Amino acid sequence: NKPVELHIIREFKDLVAAEMRMVEVMWAGEPSYLLSFREMTERVKAEQATSRARDELDATVGERTRELSDANQRLKWEIAERRRAEEDLKEAKAQVELYLDLMGHDINNMHQIALGYLELARGMPPEARDDEFLEKPIEALQRSARLIQNVRKLQREKSSEYESEVYDLGGLIEEVAGQYKNVPDRYVKITVGSVKGIKVQADELLRDVFANLIGNAIKHTEGPTLITIWMVALRGDRFCRVMIDDNGQGIPNEKKKMIFERLRRGDSGASGSGLGLYLVRTLVESYKGHVWVEDRVKGDHTKGARFVVMLPLVED
Repeated sequence: NKPVELHIIREFKDLVAAEMRMVEVMWAGEPSYLLSFREMTERVKAEQATSRARDELDATVGERTRELSDANQRLKWEIAERRRAEEDLKEAKAQVELYLDLMGHDINNMHQIALGYLELARGMPPEARDDEFLEKPIEALQRSARLIQNVRKLQREKSSEYESEVYDLGGLIEEVAGQYKNVPDRYVKITVGSVKGIKVQADELLRDVFANLIGNAIKHTEGPTLITIWMVALRGDRFCRVMIDDNGQGIPNEKKKMIFERLRRGDSGASGSGLGLYLVRTLVESYKGHVWVEDRVKGDHTKGARFVVMLPLVED
């Protein structure tokens, strides 16, 4: 007794939808079937119209959704571009401020020191002039030249002017340490426990990282200077750890982070612009690495400092 939908061609041109039911009955004492038909063309047309409208609505919603999604992606891209532009502007502003600070303070101070000694020397008779009146201006001008050179290196690093290549880290450290074997008027002993075959990805300024750290250790150590450099390949973490120990006066905990910021100075009284360690941090971070300082003897900063450099390994 379930209805069956039929489509009937009426007068050989119109398609008519009809519902047919068939029921088993007794007719004139004989088993028979009673068929009933009910036209439902309008209902079928209405359902078809509703279905078409739903499909059109789904298509419209889909199109609008895609348009909104595209607009949302464009908006996200524009926001990201604006943020990048703001970061670039902030970085550019920071660089300008750095250069202005250096030119207006550090370099100017160095030149004033040089001028002061030279003016004193000029006002003295030749026989009364001490070597100090020439050595001090030369030293100040040399520091000024190194500072300008470091600024140039920072600027070129920010502009990605240096080509990246693979370096044998152990060999490079031994080469840099060898440059400090003979320091005038100083006893400096550098022990290098390097491991050959450890490779890292960097650029030519990688030498400056370790030259600055070794030079910094010598500069801030009074008397005989003992420096130990050792390295460990952390294969599981895919990093190489390089440690540079010295027997200097060390760095108090409250200053350990500050020394890597630009234009920070230590309290040792040794000369320096404070840009060296800022350059070290900038370079190491550009190599996807990390650098920090800790106590050589844990818990006692007066026993010397340990600078730690972590660089990603290049697997063979």
